Amino acid sequence: MEFSLENDAFYFPKPTDRYYTNGIRLRYWLAATEDIQWNFALQHKMFNGANNTNPMPIAGDRPYTATLSLAIERSAWTNGGSTRLNINSSVGVMGDEARGGELQNEVHSRLEGSSTAYGRDAQLRSMPIVQFGFERHYVV
Repeated sequence: MEFSLENDAFYFPKPTDRYYTNGIRLRYWLAATEDIQWNFALQHKMFNGANNTNPMPIAGDRPYTATLSLAIERSAWTNGGSTRLNINSSVGVMGDEARGGELQNEVHSRLEGSSTAYGRDAQLRSMPIVQFGFERHYVV
């Protein structure tokens, strides 16, 4: 089992709160062979605009939203271990139902003493999401 946390509060040299701002992932690895492994993951991601100090959305800026999804991934090593192929798929929700506003406000209250993260009231509407991905990694 693996737990990972990404947050731009850890950004060096100065923390930010822009674009992709936070990710939490709990991954469970299934039994693997030497060349193939499977895993399931529960993941939550939050996305902000470029400027979080203005409560009004900025025209042309990235929309605020959050995603909550369940993913499955298959990783396979090929070419004698020199190439890894990842295929993944996830289903979940995006928008208010993913509860990004509540989580971001909680983080802001603990880190800054502020309980308002701007932009969440103008985030993308709630909707189901389905995502597919493919990655090829080469060992150099």
